[in-house]
Amino acid sequence: MDENQKKFLNALNIAFSPNPEGVIKLLSFFSSPEKAFNVNQKELEKLNFKLETISNFLKRRSEIDIEKEWQKLKSNGIRIFTKQEEEYPELLREITKPPVALYIKGNLLPKETYFSSVGTRWPSDYGKIITPDLIGDLAQTGLIIISGMARGIDSLSHRAALSRDKRTVAVIGTGLDIIFPPENKKLAKEIEENGAIISEFPLGTPPIKKTK
Repeated sequence: MDENQKKFLNALNIAFSPNPEGVIKLLSFFSSPEKAFNVNQKELEKLNFKLETISNFLKRRSEIDIEKEWQKLKSNGIRIFTKQEEEYPELLREITKPPVALYIKGNLLPKETYFSSVGTRWPSDYGKIITPDLIGDLAQTGLIIISGMARGIDSLSHRAALSRDKRTVAVIGTGLDIIFPPENKKLAKEIEENGAIISEFPLGTPPIKKTK
């Protein structure tokens, strides 16, 4: 996908954020992000979008400066890549609804083998002791530790890999311009320089607390 189409893809993500379902649906009907972004109300109604979704999309679309939003990515050293590109994780393509694009700071390397380590935000004393040793040893074998950069086990896992001078990858649930929790800004910078931080969400997407 060329740069111009990525600009429109980014704009689509912004218009539908934080719910990517609308983007996935539109791109299943239109041949390019540009055509999907410029869809009119009648076409949206024919595609069975809810009236509230249509209204919200049209309003947010009218407020988006496509070039300005693209320059925000570039000035922050953020790249966007799609499922068709080599850097997109191979296994991620195989899930039912893979993200149409990923935002990244740092780099993914070809043929890396990942080990996911996630856990409670409030680990026990034993968890705080065992995680650095266990995850550090796994990183030492060549596995790339991947976690969510949250408080607790996630942060401990990233730091364990970094303490062994190994790469680590963070997959986060916000835009890449929002580091949450805020005390992890230094950690985020270290991860970016020694691996990658990835999100499926556009800039400005805040953390959203899930409730039952």
